[in-house]
Amino acid sequence: MEAIKYFFAIVLDAGVAVLFAKMLAACIKGFLKNRRSGVESIEATVLSKTCDAGSSEVGENGLRSGKNLYTAVFKTNDGGTCDFALTKEEYEALNEGDFGVLSFRGRNFLNFEPDRLMGSADNE
Repeated sequence: MEAIKYFFAIVLDAGVAVLFAKMLAACIKGFLKNRRSGVESIEATVLSKTCDAGSSEVGENGLRSGKNLYTAVFKTNDGGTCDFALTKEEYEALNEGDFGVLSFRGRNFLNFEPDRLMGSADNE
């Protein structure tokens, strides 16, 4: 009976290790694909932006800490949309309705340069 338990424990551990290796390989593949992608710059409008509050934990110093997830959705001139994760500073610099040039590499946001002559869609 002990041999059977030992056998299943080994099989389970091996299965978890294979699953972990596949997930790691997929992450590395995605990272490399983004790194190999060229920088694209397209005209786009800031469609929406969201801030999702992350989990908050109490640290050793008694203070709460948590990370927020900042995202923005852009509408491209061809009618498509694309969304990107942003830093807090990038998020705060965007205004919904702004039109400008969106630059990105793969799934990574690089920059959004608003067209100051066009202004935001709200001003039209």
